[in-house]
Amino acid sequence: MELYRKTLTSATWWSLVIFNLLTFSSCKNQPESTVPSWKIKLIANSTSHVTYLVDLERAIDHILRVQLVQVPVFKGKELIVLQNIMALLDNFNPLYKYKKGKANIKNINRFIKSQTEVSQEYFKGLANDDEFATENYIGDDYIGCLGSQSGLRGFNCSLWNLFHYWTVQSSFSPELFQPGAVLWTLHGYVHHFMNCSECYLNFWFYVQEHQIEDVKTHDEEILWLWRAHNYFNRKLAGDVTEDPWFPKKQFPEDKYCRKCRWKGKWQNDKVLKYLKNIYSSISEVVGLINKEEEP
Repeated sequence: MELYRKTLTSATWWSLVIFNLLTFSSCKNQPESTVPSWKIKLIANSTSHVTYLVDLERAIDHILRVQLVQVPVFKGKELIVLQNIMALLDNFNPLYKYKKGKANIKNINRFIKSQTEVSQEYFKGLANDDEFATENYIGDDYIGCLGSQSGLRGFNCSLWNLFHYWTVQSSFSPELFQPGAVLWTLHGYVHHFMNCSECYLNFWFYVQEHQIEDVKTHDEEILWLWRAHNYFNRKLAGDVTEDPWFPKKQFPEDKYCRKCRWKGKWQNDKVLKYLKNIYSSISEVVGLINKEEEP
């Protein structure tokens, strides 16, 4: 498949991409948590990293039915980015096992890729269709991305998971998209479809030193996104947006992958193997069990 067309943006705009991914949640004081403490403890104390289907579902649902439906009209660069998103979702669709999830996404992609302009009203009709909303998802809340308070983690966490998932899936089917396609899609998505208002200069230098154009293989693409994620985790550690139950640490932690670091240095081959494993083995669990209440 042809390489995704890149939207013509400056390097500083890519800086905005990363900033938004990590500051999507409001920096204001968060309301009291309504999440049972046992759920938070169960996830926070887990000794294995799990990618949950319900978290990927929440990211997809938010992208399609919250953010994209706000766009007045898709044309030009916005249409290209939309086509890129739908092509990725069509080819690497975690909803494929459930009811009409695969068919619904494929139908949207088939229509979108043949258009020169898509109206807000028409896209809303596709994404907000009652059948689409009820037939595609197995769960209705986060698990691995569940936050201890409302407004923490959630979509921000699930969005990272979705794009990590896409980089890994792309490496398993290298004939579909050229290396860097997922990263350029991420770039275009956040540039055009997420509001960004501050602090992009903090990230400009990172982008200058880690150009997407330098990504030549799918494995490099996986590691590029992983390094970017870790870089900004380190930048935002201790920030007001950080969930106190889930402090931002360098990933993966030793408890998840003991071989990923040796004498304080990352072992890229081990990290790559680990990332491919966790983003290809998707858990279909839809809820957590309170062990303390079991007889």
